[in-house]
Amino acid sequence: MEIKRSVNKYCRITEGKNKNARRTIVLNNQAMDILKSQKEMLKKGGIISPWVFPDEHGDMTEPDRLKRKWDTYRKQHGIKSTIHELRHTMISIAKAKVPEQWLKQIVGHSGSMDTFGIYGHEIYGEKEQTADILTGIFSDILPSTKD
Repeated sequence: MEIKRSVNKYCRITEGKNKNARRTIVLNNQAMDILKSQKEMLKKGGIISPWVFPDEHGDMTEPDRLKRKWDTYRKQHGIKSTIHELRHTMISIAKAKVPEQWLKQIVGHSGSMDTFGIYGHEIYGEKEQTADILTGIFSDILPSTKD
């Protein structure tokens, strides 16, 4: 998938805020299935559109309208994350297994940006997982204390 444009808050299509915003990424099968399901759902509703989240006529949704719809949905379902915070969540979850440089390419960050420092947050169970890893590392080095 090639990301080569952005829609700003004035509903104008732009090239993105910088050169990092224009990038090519590969969507995994899971993401492709989600996009396919979204397209099928829209089609069942009689909406054929080039947009992933179009308005009820199939036209581009205004960013503020999409934000308001998300806010309504998340409040109804007890979700605390804003749309932008979901980006932070994705990076926080992926940071343990995906090298920072690879994530930077996906999210459009420059090489000098501190992606993990700014976007990476603690994930539930992360500290316990770290303790377990350290236990495994040091159990090979230190004598057992269970005697």
